[in-house]
Amino acid sequence: WPSATVSGGSERSYDITTLFGDSSYSIRVSAMNAAGSAISDPLVISTAEAGPTAPPASLSSSSVTPSSFSIQWERVPCIHRNGYITGYSGTGEWEHAMIDVNGPDVLTTDISGLVSDTMYLVQVAGVNGQGTGVYRDLTATTPQTVYLNFGGMNLPTNGFGEHQSTGQLH
Repeated sequence: WPSATVSGGSERSYDITTLFGDSSYSIRVSAMNAAGSAISDPLVISTAEAGPTAPPASLSSSSVTPSSFSIQWERVPCIHRNGYITGYSGTGEWEHAMIDVNGPDVLTTDISGLVSDTMYLVQVAGVNGQGTGVYRDLTATTPQTVYLNFGGMNLPTNGFGEHQSTGQLH
């Protein structure tokens, strides 16, 4: 663990910063002079759990279609969790735009029911016992639905020129 040196006999306090939330620490104080040194018994302190102070490490999209996409993220960095991450929460600009992921190990979700050729904003944050942390933003754009005309029938494709219908054309 880190240590700090305070010179001079008049110092009676020292501020300890950069502690993790929801953690216990054992602190000892040693004193030195010309006659020798002595060390105190340990003082155990505990910090309170606080909401996460940083967003998930990354956020990306994949499997983008005209009506859906998947999002993936990495865990909130350990130093910023301030307690046990119980899941992830998110919002976005689509119908029923809440993302609720229970469990710290689920790092992906699918978003569907979207409109083609539209840009969507997605936000995801870690959640612990004290609340929701800082959100990370992502924009994803669904591709335009392309229609092929076969003898007066407009048949949708997946936006990349592949036919989605299973019926036969004569």
